[in-house]
Amino acid sequence: MEEYYNVLNVLKNSKKYWDKPPLDYGPDNPEDSDYNRNGLKDVGDLSKVDFSQQYSFVSETEINEECQPSGRKDTESTDFLQQSFYNVEATSEQGHLYSDRPSALEIARKAHEQFKLHHLLKRLSLEKEYKQEVQRKTLEKQETYLQHLNKIHIQHEEEAVKYYQIQKEKLKDEENLLRQQQEEALRAIQHCKKEYTIQVSKHSSQLLEAVESAKRQEAEQANLVQSLLAQLQTVNADFVNKMDIMYQIINELEGSETINKNMEAHLHQTKSQVEGILNISHQRPPTRIQIDEVQKVLQQGLTIVESIIQKLEAKKMEKANQEAKRIQENEDKAKAAALEVERQEALRRQRSLENQQESEEKKDIVPEANNEDRLLDLKQRVKHYLEANENLSKDKLWEVRRKASLANQLNKDNHSINRDKLQKLLNEMRERKAEAEVLASYKNSVTSNIVKQVAIQDSLGASAYSWLLVELVTFHPDLWDLFLYYLFKACPMLMPGSQINEEILGNIEKPEVYYSQVGKYSTMYGFVLTRLNKKQGSPIKAAAIGWEVLANIVSQPPLSGITGELLLKILQSCGYTLQQTYMKQFAKVMEFISKCYLPKVREATEGGGQNCLTLLENFMTEYRPNKLTQNHMILKYM
Repeated sequence: MEEYYNVLNVLKNSKKYWDKPPLDYGPDNPEDSDYNRNGLKDVGDLSKVDFSQQYSFVSETEINEECQPSGRKDTESTDFLQQSFYNVEATSEQGHLYSDRPSALEIARKAHEQFKLHHLLKRLSLEKEYKQEVQRKTLEKQETYLQHLNKIHIQHEEEAVKYYQIQKEKLKDEENLLRQQQEEALRAIQHCKKEYTIQVSKHSSQLLEAVESAKRQEAEQANLVQSLLAQLQTVNADFVNKMDIMYQIINELEGSETINKNMEAHLHQTKSQVEGILNISHQRPPTRIQIDEVQKVLQQGLTIVESIIQKLEAKKMEKANQEAKRIQENEDKAKAAALEVERQEALRRQRSLENQQESEEKKDIVPEANNEDRLLDLKQRVKHYLEANENLSKDKLWEVRRKASLANQLNKDNHSINRDKLQKLLNEMRERKAEAEVLASYKNSVTSNIVKQVAIQDSLGASAYSWLLVELVTFHPDLWDLFLYYLFKACPMLMPGSQINEEILGNIEKPEVYYSQVGKYSTMYGFVLTRLNKKQGSPIKAAAIGWEVLANIVSQPPLSGITGELLLKILQSCGYTLQQTYMKQFAKVMEFISKCYLPKVREATEGGGQNCLTLLENFMTEYRPNKLTQNHMILKYM
């Protein structure tokens, strides 16, 4: 045993193989460094070996087995190893010297083989009971572990069930909450949609009202501009006429009087400016400001011309007085008397010749004379209205015409606007009752504007203006004669007893335009008679007047274009009233027109009259006795 430890010391203290570092580690590194330190340096040093329980060359199971009480086999194996070891030592002690001892490597090899043999014997020494005990304990531990695992599994299942139940309840609560939120959101959306629809509807209504208001204002402005243009044209005609009178007086004065060149240039410039506005009005209507400016300039020019005419008239009168005085001074009274007698005789002969001529014309053309007499009679009856403008100042006349232009602004779509305008017209007439001249001028301007508007309106517009006229005549019956005067002056063929002859077409530049105007005036007249016939207690026998007009048309030879327009428009606008009043007589007249008169109209029609002839033929084709219906345009404005 002592030699065993000596062998270990020899291995430990050996310098040949123990401390020399390998060549692979390199000579540049220090020998004492961990890098170059030889791993076999401490081999054989038992102080470096850990013999504690925490360290072992065997497994834990083998340690446990070694801890168990050993049997006989263990004792025998131990004794066998000790005996073998001691035999080796005894043999070594007895048979060999120190010089013949085995090397350290051989001793280590044999020690290792003995260790392996010892370890094998230990393994073989385990008994069957110990193995069974180990298996039993292992099974118990395994069963305990499995039971513990089973408990953990059961607990886990229970916790999982509880967890899933809790999650399920949470999901239900969340679903209910989401459902409530969704319902609230849907209700909010529906509410928003409803509010939005209301707002859109309200906004759309406001926009429509604004558009309608803009359209009405635009129509009113357009009508006002047309009225102002008509007034401007009338004033311009008066201005041009007075300029002609001015130059005529200057010529009569035979160069003794002249006009300032600057003044004359200003007057011609005014005339050109006004005519320029009137000429472009057909293409592009001027603005209200332009018309007002031109009207102002025209009024100034008219005032200048009138003042010049007054001065020239005074000088003309003065010159005539001087001439008469000179004649009276230079000629004797006898010669003057002879001249006077001769002048009187010439006047007498001239009057006699004129009277003779008039009597011959009355014999030849009685209806025309009757026509002129009727128109002159109407003019005489409304003379006060026609001459009222002459008694007013320029500013007053301008104000009257401006207020009368309200009649030019009827709305064909919104009849409530028309009722407001009617009320304003009646209020103005009532307020001007104390001013006779102003009231007469106002009535004259309103009636003239209504008749003028008919020429530029369609059938619907004619119906609106017929309503306005009838309402005005209801409150002011004196307007009826004034209306007839302007209507017969514009369209003499509508006058009862008038003659329709070809001389009318001789002075017409555009026949188709003239036919259209005749049709518009006929439509207006028929609507007026129809409305008056419906008025209870009206003194005007409207149906009788319409019957007279129809009879006058079919009793004359037809004229191309004019006869077709007159007949068609009167039947369309007043035919229902005549049918309701005259019944069988009206049916007979319609049969006469269809069978006898319409072929004559067809033969006489040529050129531009074909259009109205076609419309008349269609109307007569669709006509059935006592089946005429009320014109729908009458019913629109009530």
